[in-house]
This record gives sequence, C-alpha cells and structure tokens, in this order.
Amino acid sequence: MKYNKIKSILTLLTVSFCLSATAQEVVNVRLCDETAPFLIGCSQFSTTGTYSVDVDGTTKTLNLIYGHSSPATELKDTIEAGQTYLFACQQLSGAAGAELTASETFTNVTGCDSVVNLKLKVKEACTPTTGTETATIKVGESYLFGCEVIEAAGVGPITRTNTLVNAAGCDSVVTLTLTVEAASCDTAKVTLNDSIIAGESYLFGCQILTTEGIFVDTLQKLDGSCDSIVTLNLKFYVDECDTAKVTLNDSIIEGESYLFGCQILTEAGTYVDSLMKLDGSCDSIVTLNLKYYVDECDTAKVTLNDSIIEGESYLFGCQIL
Repeated sequence: MKYNKIKSILTLLTVSFCLSATAQEVVNVRLCDETAPFLIGCSQFSTTGTYSVDVDGTTKTLNLIYGHSSPATELKDTIEAGQTYLFACQQLSGAAGAELTASETFTNVTGCDSVVNLKLKVKEACTPTTGTETATIKVGESYLFGCEVIEAAGVGPITRTNTLVNAAGCDSVVTLTLTVEAASCDTAKVTLNDSIIAGESYLFGCQILTTEGIFVDTLQKLDGSCDSIVTLNLKFYVDECDTAKVTLNDSIIEGESYLFGCQILTEAGTYVDSLMKLDGSCDSIVTLNLKYYVDECDTAKVTLNDSIIEGESYLFGCQIL
C-alpha cells in the first residue's frame, strides 16, 4: 500500500511536470491498478476520459485512461529433445526429461501489464512410424478413417493416407486400402398366376407366350440394383360361368328367311351361336337345326272328267269356269 502511494505521488509529479513543461496541447496519461482519484492542481479525476486542464494559465487537454493489469496466465506445453521453443523473444530448448520455466510480461488491451508464465516439458524425440490398414465395404456404405468419412459410390479400390498420433504421442502414417464390393442383393422370388384365352399371346419379360405352362424369368429392379426371380403359371382361360346349352329345331318354307341371333338364314342347316344372358354375365350356346317346311298330310290326287254346253258356266272349287 505504501508503495502504491509513493507510485501515485511520483506519477502526479511527473504528469504535473510534463503538463507544465511540454509545449504539446494534448497529453496522454495511463494509470494501471489505480483506484484513488487523479489529482492535478486543484482538479481531481477518477474515471477514464478527456479533460481540459489549466496549467500555469495555459489550457491543456488531458486524456486520462484507468487500466488494470491482467491476472497471471499459466501456460503448459511440450517439445521434443532437439527442438527449440520460441516464447516471446526467448528461445527455449533442453534435454529429454527437463522441465523449463519462463516468464514474460506483455501489454493487455488496457495498456497495462499481463504476465504469462510458461512451464515447458522436454520429451524423447519421436520417430515417425508407418502402418497399413485394409477393409472391405459394400457399395452405398461408408467407412470412417481418422476424421474422414469415405463414401463408397462404386465398385473398386480406394486408397487414403492419414497421419495419426500413436500411443507414444508420435506421428504414425497409416495407408488405407479400402475394397468396395457390389451391394448384396436380397433376391426376391415372386410367383404369378395368370390365364389367357386360347389363341391369344402373353408378354412375360421379353418373352411372348402362346401356350400354357410354367415359365421363369429374372427381372431387374427399377433402381438397377438386384434381380427378382419371377415364376409364371400360365393357363388357358376357362369360363367359370354355368354356360347353358340350348338346341332349337325349327323350319321355314323354302325361299323365306329366318333370324337367328344376328344372322339372317335362308337355307336349311345346323347353326351355332353364343348369346349373352340379359344380366350380361355368361353366354348361352344355342344350336339351331333349321329345315325346310314339309306338309305331313297324305295328299290325294283325283282326276275328274266332265262337260258343259257351250255358253254355260262350271263351278270348280272357288273358280267359275
């Protein structure tokens, strides 16, 4: 405390002398770790600021800055034997196992002292080591090597080199050989059941099928990755309706016509047509046996001989002869 008071008095005397003796109109004063007001003449100042001061009848400008010293900072670091450590303007080095100390005073942002104390350890010099690493992944997977994430976009080898720190704290240069294989496919097996009408065709993959049977094809997924094995059971279409079968017998007089479904018939014969039920569900197969009309009577043939007098008439059936 006594030292601070003496320091303050000396500072005040020095500033007063400078203000009196200098020809400069502006004088800068910086006080570190000072809490008492700054006295000059009959004036006192306790905060940082710019002031006008009358010195021997002359007005001077005083820039007063109150600053504070920073707490001491402790640093710890390590070097290898044979290396040199630059600390401010000091160059530090030593043998393995040595512990060196150094102190340096810097200026902080307020313009006051900032003391930094360094403790420096010296360790055995490192000999860099080398190593190799191999791994295998699939396309689409990733691999962490050091701090790098390696993405496998396609099949093929990938090589990387990285400098890591081994257990002794020394550098270790590691070379990675990464093998990328095709992605494993979970092959899907699909069975299809379908039917066609006899005479029609069916497209199955790249095959055009016209017969019944079991067919197998390997189809690729849309993303081009894995295959799907598809088995097709193909059968001819069987009408599950209870198809009615009807037989018609009819006759026409020769020269007349007969309407059968959408057909107009003019000749005797056997005709087949599929007619749909009124509800539109299933067909009925209708067979028509069409014959010419024949009179089943036993017609008698009679011959008459008769005579009339010229000028008379004769009634024959509905005829007057």
